[in-house]
Amino acid sequence: MSVGDVRIGSDLACASCGQSFAYHPWVGRYQIEKRIGEGATGRVYLAHDSANGGAPVSIKLLNPDKARDALALWALLRESEVLTSFHHPNIVGFVEFGEIEGIRFLAIEYVPGGTLEERIRSGNRPDEKEALHIGIEAASALRQLARHGLLHRDMKPEHILIGAAGQIKITDFGLCIGIGEQDAANDVVWGTPYYIPPERLKRETEDFRSDIYSLGATLYHALAGRPPYTEGDPSKIVACHEAGPPPPIEEVAPHLHPSVAALIHRAIALDPADRFPSYEELMHAFSWTKRHLDEAPVPAQS
Repeated sequence: MSVGDVRIGSDLACASCGQSFAYHPWVGRYQIEKRIGEGATGRVYLAHDSANGGAPVSIKLLNPDKARDALALWALLRESEVLTSFHHPNIVGFVEFGEIEGIRFLAIEYVPGGTLEERIRSGNRPDEKEALHIGIEAASALRQLARHGLLHRDMKPEHILIGAAGQIKITDFGLCIGIGEQDAANDVVWGTPYYIPPERLKRETEDFRSDIYSLGATLYHALAGRPPYTEGDPSKIVACHEAGPPPPIEEVAPHLHPSVAALIHRAIALDPADRFPSYEELMHAFSWTKRHLDEAPVPAQS
């Protein structure tokens, strides 16, 4: 029977015996349960690994029309290469990279708590302490990449996963490149416009401070309910950057403690030299502020 247009999880009737069953297709050894995400080149599914007792995994599957798309394949392969190179508590775990019926797929650790983007959209945004916790753990993962000369280059709420116990995992390394490495598509500015550092928009050299900017813009969005700039067109965001810094987060979210606002401002400074000079300093400042938030007043960390 044809199931090309059937929604996963739908009830079907066997064409031979009439017996009802739920439609859950297989990708190799993985049985798909439901779709949990979608991007420009593919979809992400919750699946169960039959070779590992039915353990849940996330499956990234390229859309059929992207099966021969060189950039889409490059991004999926790059993500696989990065994940097989790192074992870090704040980086999503690798399971398998494979191909089924001509379609490439990537199986990775399933994180049940969903994404930071989902939290923001639901209206259940993190408070200041949780946002600082997210920043510390995400920075720890980005520091691991930087120590090996790599940049994530696509840090945003959608790519921060929140585990059931609050542990943070970063994911989606398809745009990851080495510092000084030529982009696979250097004639195109890749990334979500709201979180792209100004130096990339200007085609200037990027380093670890570019990822710090994207992390800061992500936390700005999480705390304020909107990103620093709200223009969706990269060319317009370039103009915004040239016009000056974004609205101070305390104007958008006046409830924030001044010390937290100061940390966000430093992370998203337009000049990389004005951002945190290392992940160690960022993590120290975030940790210190988080510990002292209940005290009043809390001096801003310089």
